[in-house]
Amino acid sequence: MNVRAMSCALALALAASAGLAQTSEYLVVAGDNGDLPGAGSPRFLVITGGSVDRSWAPAGGTDIYQYAVSFDATIRTAARDVGAFGAEYDLNGASLGPTYEHPIAALEDWVDGTTDGVRNYTIDLAGTVWACDADWSNPVVLFTLPSSDLGSITYDREFGTLWIGRWSATRIEEYEFDGTPLRTINTGHVKNAALAMDPRDGTLWLHDRSTQGTYEQWTRGGVMLQRVAIPGADTYNAIGGEFQFPQCDPDLNLDGLINIDDIDVFVASFLAELPLGDLDKNQTFNIDDIDAYVASFLAGCP
Repeated sequence: MNVRAMSCALALALAASAGLAQTSEYLVVAGDNGDLPGAGSPRFLVITGGSVDRSWAPAGGTDIYQYAVSFDATIRTAARDVGAFGAEYDLNGASLGPTYEHPIAALEDWVDGTTDGVRNYTIDLAGTVWACDADWSNPVVLFTLPSSDLGSITYDREFGTLWIGRWSATRIEEYEFDGTPLRTINTGHVKNAALAMDPRDGTLWLHDRSTQGTYEQWTRGGVMLQRVAIPGADTYNAIGGEFQFPQCDPDLNLDGLINIDDIDVFVASFLAELPLGDLDKNQTFNIDDIDAYVASFLAGCP
């Protein structure tokens, strides 16, 4: 069984053992909800276990469309429109002060975002995928989809790829960073929004905007694990979405422990030249990565 097949099997096993529970925090961003009956105001929503755990409004003086979201130690957002501002928030939604202007170099509207823990990524209305610094500055084009199509985007920590959800087509797709397509999942509906990967089980979540407030969980292999209507979310036009990028480098299997199992993950990833084996994030696999992992393993996590 190859690494990708093993990953899909593991995701299915984890989901089954957890009773298809969603325990990681899924952050989604809703902007202008004016076209919806009983529409709510612009809002960040944190969904956990099938319900909204907490929510907050955009920081004062920032855009209502902060769909490009990076979620790691803090939450950093970029505005949809050129010249408008996103902000930095703590995990409870309190503004931390910094704001981020949508760069004029990227003229199209940004409609979702993700991070690999070092750089941020976003996709625009023309279907162009951008890489940015952690503060959403210095955007560079990675690739443009074959047809212009509003989409959603998320990073696959395990395989170092990008997943993109289509708005006017019934699919989500996996791409290499040079735009090479890898595989496609047919979701059976258009408006695949707020695409996000839960790094703890390697499953994909999305908002079915064609059935407002309904969210789905998928394996990388294209199996839908659950479809759930979130109470109270049907008035929120969630377009951007992300799970938190892991904060403990040596805990590679994300079980909350640092032990031989993590070393096994590192060795397998290093030999297969997968991102979890590239500890210095320079896209090469050498003794520096081994040294970096040993140092992080010995240091542990706070």
